[in-house]
Order: sequence, then structure tokens, then C-alpha cells
Amino acid sequence: MLVNGYERSSSIVVLCGGKSLERAISLDSGRNVVSGLEELGFNVVSIDPKDKTWFKKLVDTNPCYIFNILHGAYGEDGVMQGFLDTMGFCYSGSGVLGSAISMDKAKSKHIWSNMDLPTLPFFMVDKMDKAMLEKIENSFSAPFCLKTVDGGSSIGTKKVLSVTDLPQAYAELVNLASDIICEPWLNNVREYTVGILNGKPLPLIEIITGVDFYDFEAKYKRGDTQYICPCDMGSSIQKELQRVAVAAFNAIGCKHYGRVDFICDKEGKFYLLEANTIPGFTRKSLVPMAAKQHGYLFNDLLLELLPNEIRSFLMDDVGVSSS
Repeated sequence: MLVNGYERSSSIVVLCGGKSLERAISLDSGRNVVSGLEELGFNVVSIDPKDKTWFKKLVDTNPCYIFNILHGAYGEDGVMQGFLDTMGFCYSGSGVLGSAISMDKAKSKHIWSNMDLPTLPFFMVDKMDKAMLEKIENSFSAPFCLKTVDGGSSIGTKKVLSVTDLPQAYAELVNLASDIICEPWLNNVREYTVGILNGKPLPLIEIITGVDFYDFEAKYKRGDTQYICPCDMGSSIQKELQRVAVAAFNAIGCKHYGRVDFICDKEGKFYLLEANTIPGFTRKSLVPMAAKQHGYLFNDLLLELLPNEIRSFLMDDVGVSSS
């Protein structure tokens, strides 16, 4: 099959694993995607860029399409996207620009603020000296939120209860080798997410946790996290959040599919948190959950993510009508 001017095989590659702190989640997501694509009858090759032979395996497979399920650094930040563009491969998700900007929460928030899209005030923290402590104390009321700009799965996010606790929290985050921002920590918030699929919003999901916020434990380990979908919210508010989610996604150059997260304070005001360009595909992941509410079973979602020409070619190849 001719793809982007290159003759390709009828195989699909699933990139998963990688070197980021979210490696385990990526492997779990990748296994689900591989299983679903194989159930559809497609020839699938799973490749982990952490393996030394991954590049040769990719070139030898010469896939017509790549599902990039690499969460975090080197997979979700534009690095892998730039490589795949250079090689002429067709792949899932956003391109270099959208991936790079969405991976940097500070840059995303700057753009959203300039477009009057709602996000919490913040500033960069390049060192935790006396002047910075005074700036934080004069800008926000405790508790504070310190977080790395490129952390995923809530890795690199800390709730800091007082000014005196800031130096220790900052010292721990510095070890993650990322820029750090500070913003207010809102207590008793409600958390929501909006999936995006081919430019259209999916149904809202409200996330209710038994902890302070939707952290790594609540996402993947705790058994008491609740996901409310369909969401118990007025239709006009839901439509407005969906509109804002799509606007925020488009504003930072994202495309194809992803997820936009919100919090809602006690007064009912919503704030954008971040956009995710490679959301999870685990059994607890939110985009597949919202897609199911919209009418897509997991394998239907995978088919929807394939470009029309490639989907038709592959389904004809396995003897299934694409009509």
C-alpha cells in the first residue's frame, strides 16, 4: 500500500513501553491495543523503543500505520512524532507541535490564558529561595500546588500545605529534571474530563476519588475511584465544557484524538488543567470509557482511529467489508 509516498506493508505497529516514568501504563495500554487489533484480524507487531533492536524491527516491519501508545517523555512530547515524520510513517495522535506544547503545562496555560480560556493563575519556579517563597506566599493562599510541567499520570504533582514545606517539595521535584510551576491548590474540587475524537467531543466523565485528587494511586491502584458517565450535569453546562475542551485542544495544535481535563471549584467555576495527546488505553482509561458511552466498543474505537484509506485497505485485506 502507498502511504505518504512510500510503499508499505499491511502490518500495524503498536509502539508502547519506552523510557518514561509511565512505562508500565504504556505497556498495559499497548497490550490492550494489540489484542483489539488482532481481534479485528489485522497483522500487528508490538515494538518497545527501550529495546536496542527497536529501530530495525520498525524498518523491517515497514507498517502502513503506527499506533503510538508511548505515554510521557520520548513518546508524547513530539520527539517520536518528529522521527516518524522524518521516516514518512503514518501514525496516530497529534503531530510534533501539538505533542510538544501539550506536554508542557506552562506553555499550554500561557496559550489558553491569552485566548481567555479558563485556567488557574500560575508562575514558573526556577529556584526556591527567599524571594520565591515570598512571591508564592503573597500570590496564593495555602495550600499550594507545585508540579512539573511535563508530568503525566499525576506524577510530579505535589500538594504543599504551607510555605515552610515548599523547599522540601521543590527539592523532590527538581530530581525529575523538569521545569516546575506553582499555582493555587483548590480544595474540595470536582474533576471532569472530556475526550476528543476526530475533532468532536465525547461525553463528559466526572471522576470521584477517595483522596485529595486524581493521583497515580487513584488512577491505577485504588479500587474506590468512581467514574460517572453519563455525567450528572445540566446539558447546557456539558455542551459548554465540551466546547471549551475542543477549543483548548485545537488552540495548542492537537489533533486526531486526546483528552482535556478540568476541575470545578466550590463556586461552580471550571478551570482547564491539561490536555493529553496520548491518553491511556488500559481497562480503566477514560477515552475508551467515554467512547463506549458514545456507542463505540473498544475495537470500534480502534477502527475509528485508523485513517479511512488505511482502514478500508486493511479490512479488505482481511476479507471484511468496510462499508
